[in-house]
Amino acid sequence: MRIIARLDIKNEKLIKGVMMEGLRVLGNASEFAYKYQKMGVSEIFYVDNVASLYGRNNLTSLIKEHVKNCRIPVTVGGGISSIDNVYKLMQVGADKIVINTSALNDPKLIKDIADIFGSQAVAVSIQTIKIGNNYELRTHGGREKNNEDIIEWIKKIQDLGCGEIFITAIHRDGTLKGPDLNLIEKIRNYCQVPLVYSGGISDEKQISYLRENKLCEGLAIGKALHLDKIDKKTLNSTFLSDQIDFDIERELNLSNRSDIQKLNISVLNPNFANAGSLTNLLNDLDLKFNVFDSYNKELDKSEIIILPGVGSFPTGMRFLKENNLDEFLKESSLMKKPIIAICLGMQLLFESSEEIKKTRGLGLLEGDIIALAKNKKNLKLNIGWNKIYSRDNKLISNGYFIHSYALPLSNSFEEILISRFFEQKFVAEVKNKNICGFQYHPEKSSKYGKSRFLYRLKQLAKII
Repeated sequence: MRIIARLDIKNEKLIKGVMMEGLRVLGNASEFAYKYQKMGVSEIFYVDNVASLYGRNNLTSLIKEHVKNCRIPVTVGGGISSIDNVYKLMQVGADKIVINTSALNDPKLIKDIADIFGSQAVAVSIQTIKIGNNYELRTHGGREKNNEDIIEWIKKIQDLGCGEIFITAIHRDGTLKGPDLNLIEKIRNYCQVPLVYSGGISDEKQISYLRENKLCEGLAIGKALHLDKIDKKTLNSTFLSDQIDFDIERELNLSNRSDIQKLNISVLNPNFANAGSLTNLLNDLDLKFNVFDSYNKELDKSEIIILPGVGSFPTGMRFLKENNLDEFLKESSLMKKPIIAICLGMQLLFESSEEIKKTRGLGLLEGDIIALAKNKKNLKLNIGWNKIYSRDNKLISNGYFIHSYALPLSNSFEEILISRFFEQKFVAEVKNKNICGFQYHPEKSSKYGKSRFLYRLKQLAKII
């Protein structure tokens, strides 16, 4: 289960109230976010609770500053009402956006975002309050009633392509009186995408109950974290493990980087992707790099090429073709130049994908990207931290995944690492000659991803 630190924001300050009322300032939001990252939360969720009231989202500058020191995923919500809003937030470092008021006002926005950025990048927030025996939907930071039926709305948003549902029990928000189990049980069987619950969580026992009974895939917790009712020990009770067959500290040792710090690295930046988190990682490692959003002759001087990606496969291929980067990548591969690709970037290296519609890829590696298999929960999206294994089942690392499509296991490559989505195994990391791909996000996977990225970078540097 993912534990997500929920930070309610007003004017870049952390605020919290009870039932979304009586909001008071608690301090600097970035300082709290950094603290929770050090404690071991899975993600940070920034939500501007008053943004919808004023028709704006003011979190761009805060997110841009935050991701400089953040190596875990960042989700942003509040006042997001257009594709342009999403572009701007993704460019400064958001990994996923959450919409509520704008989704109810214009449900098609969900599909529009999913078609461009991928379902994994759009979650829908459902704010609900219990009135008698019924649950009413609310918008504008919980202030306005909406007459949509909660179950019908859950079905509709999934049909439109949302990748995750964030449900907030307003009547429990900030009360520390425990979760509304009746609400969770009412909606659970209708959720075919991961469900994140928020409202009333106060201690480890409640977290354990929800996790052991598999009532949701994540918890967005605010007040209990702010008041130190949930500590590092509780967060460390998740499945992540340091007992891995890979020397993290050796890879992170500064003295081992001399062979890569003089490399000329080029980052290809799709305008729908979050390249900011990757460039922050490269800065952390004191590496020299340039960012390109289209082909120019300077790219020919590249010694290593990095292709990040968040979004849908057809959108990714269209971007590469329109900016003459598809032929550049093919020619670079023929010249044996090292290429590192991440998430969607990795998928684009293969022959095709069935995402949205059958689309041809770059064909630099053999294989076809397919949808994750159906599972006993009928979930369509693999999101969160997961273990990464070698072919012989040794635990190699932990990584943060967020995807609905993947490469099936194959013997066509020099090296692969494996992860699982329920019972289905898929390729989490691949290395073949001059090419390396990560299905997970090393730039968002804390020390685990950072060390694996360094390992692959140094490995590829030897063939230059």
